[in-house]
Amino acid sequence: MSPRILTVPLSRRGLLGGGAALLAGCAHKPSPMRLAPGLPGSPVAPVTGPSVGYQGPVPVRAHERLWDVEKAMAGPTGLQSAPLVIVGGGLSGLALAWRLRDLKPVLIEHESRVGGHSQGQDWDGLAFSVGAAYFAQAPAGSLLSREFYRPLGLHRAWRVAGPEDTVMQGGKAVASFWEGTTDPAAAPDFTRVADHFRQVSEEAYPDMPPGEWQVLNSEQLAALDRQSFREALVAATGPLHPHVEALLQYYCYSSLGGTLDEISAAAGYNFYCAEMEGNCTLPGGNSRVAERLLAELLASGVDVRTERTVVRVRLGDNAVAVTVAGGEQPLVINADRVVMACPKFACARVVYDLPVEQAEAMRRIKYRAYLVANVLIDAPGPSETMGMYLLDPPSDGFTDFVVAEWAAGGHPSRSVLTLYRALPTDGGRASVFDDASFEVQRAAFMAQVQPLMSSLGIGGAPIYDLRIQRWGHALPLAARGLVADGTLALARRPVDGRVFFCNQDDWALPALETCLVRALEVEAEVRERIAAR
Repeated sequence: MSPRILTVPLSRRGLLGGGAALLAGCAHKPSPMRLAPGLPGSPVAPVTGPSVGYQGPVPVRAHERLWDVEKAMAGPTGLQSAPLVIVGGGLSGLALAWRLRDLKPVLIEHESRVGGHSQGQDWDGLAFSVGAAYFAQAPAGSLLSREFYRPLGLHRAWRVAGPEDTVMQGGKAVASFWEGTTDPAAAPDFTRVADHFRQVSEEAYPDMPPGEWQVLNSEQLAALDRQSFREALVAATGPLHPHVEALLQYYCYSSLGGTLDEISAAAGYNFYCAEMEGNCTLPGGNSRVAERLLAELLASGVDVRTERTVVRVRLGDNAVAVTVAGGEQPLVINADRVVMACPKFACARVVYDLPVEQAEAMRRIKYRAYLVANVLIDAPGPSETMGMYLLDPPSDGFTDFVVAEWAAGGHPSRSVLTLYRALPTDGGRASVFDDASFEVQRAAFMAQVQPLMSSLGIGGAPIYDLRIQRWGHALPLAARGLVADGTLALARRPVDGRVFFCNQDDWALPALETCLVRALEVEAEVRERIAAR
């Protein structure tokens, strides 16, 4: 395809031009990325022994505080003031706090660790992701590289994977999927779809959030958003080969939380075109991005408070009152401005002065759950591959996996396989909410683990642990029509120039890039309001 050098805002695509230079520049073994142990609130937790249940957030605590505010606020209430409060310590909140660190914001996170879905664990030096594991490539001159990756030093530690074209079929790895190797007689059915993705990437890529460089105007983007991913693909390429359909279906499950028929074509192309360009990954996955941001914030003197839940945000005449449960005592912070860097379902409950139509728009956004299981293996693993999708997983099984040590160039004595199983239905979260579901889910993962290990050449290696992370509201569903009908634009609209919104669900795209681009946009909005005061 014709290369183009992009030097303006990017979303998921990350790279069209300059690919050879980027790959050459990142071909070396990445530098270690280590921080001082015991970083308060670090998104990377140490493995201290075998697990006995679900890892990660405990949903009951936040639910109890949000559902019974009066009980959560019982007792004497403290009073503070701050120029800016950021609610939510996921990537969006961390990135925005870093961009606005000169304003000395107070960042509040209800969990004990920041990072949101970009968290990880460390097994005696082998770091692995328990959530998001990689992000799209970005050339040195691109916006995100200039404003985030290089200032944070991430480019020195990441490893670049070219377009992943290997799948697991029948327990065997099959390379060159898009050349039709899983069904050679039908190879044109594969290459036709692959060529279509390349054409979209060159000529009609749906950049979301839109930047200075964009191919589609708002009407074209809306028209694409009104179609399902399946409808657009079939209209452009004809009926999908069963293997192509399976791969894209599982990709939509894992990356976007829905089916080919639910996901909008705009979102589907936005993600999968980037996937075909290649990805960057760090030891520990995206938790290392969160960790670097946290380290920068703490070094800058930013007030980061964990294990506290914002239960009410209310506009007053002279300040925005932020009511906080947890900590030594309940607290009200009177802030000049507040940024809600948390999901919209929480915003709709917490922000008391939302216009009715805006609250309704927030409630129209759906969220899907998923599970991440990490298999800790006491033997070297297949560090030559980053990971792959399965064409024929069982209905209750994982659909794709990542080899954790690949990002660091391998490990001499250990391996971790990170397995992803989305729950792409509205009732999926309920199926794992009860802690008693852990053993059922563990058995389902283990049923696939041994065959997978055998296919990767490590069958029979001793397993130290299988650790399952439960994510209940992780994936905002990129449903068709949310962009076209204005739902997302209305949901993220600032309130009274004092309450702003910054989260991946601003565009219903669960991606690191969405978080970072939105942080840049909201930074500009906040600074503009301050300058106009």
